[in-house]
Amino acid sequence: MQKNILNFLIVVIISFIPSLSFGQFNIYKTVEEFENKKPFRVSKEIQFMMFSKKVKLYDYRGKSEKIHRDSLWGYSHEKKGNIKYFRISQGRSFEIEVIHDKIIMYKFVNKTVTSVNSWVLPDKAISYFFSKTLYSDLKKITADNLRNAYKFNNRQNKKLIELSKERKLNKKNIETNVFFIIEELFGAF
Repeated sequence: MQKNILNFLIVVIISFIPSLSFGQFNIYKTVEEFENKKPFRVSKEIQFMMFSKKVKLYDYRGKSEKIHRDSLWGYSHEKKGNIKYFRISQGRSFEIEVIHDKIIMYKFVNKTVTSVNSWVLPDKAISYFFSKTLYSDLKKITADNLRNAYKFNNRQNKKLIELSKERKLNKKNIETNVFFIIEELFGAF
């Protein structure tokens, strides 16, 4: 029993400590800064505070500054030549998956714990969101949310129902590596 409790505590502590990442971070306060790739700050490290709505930014001299999450639009993270873009919304960080002329798709990874054979293990749940523009609010990808956001024609509505029934609203086509909703509803790139 004590072993299970100890395992649980270790996993919880590891899973829920503030997010800490290394590399170069370009911090954007506005969409315009993001679109022009002109960040208001470049940081060595960013830390999302667990019990606070603040983000701690570390510069290359080791100095830190706390900024309220809601005052930031997003950030990019470059590590070993790989760049990922994130938008901060509702106090959370959403990875930008696709920027299409009609839809922007985001991925949110929620770190959780799960129990397997009396072991408590870290886990993650992935959810997908969208917005019509980089300025608009994020909505969870559902058939109703998509239908409310866009004026689809009959063909698009039928495709939307079909994709929803097949649970493909947030899935990519293996052959093209493009999300089905972009291919079927908005036309591929």
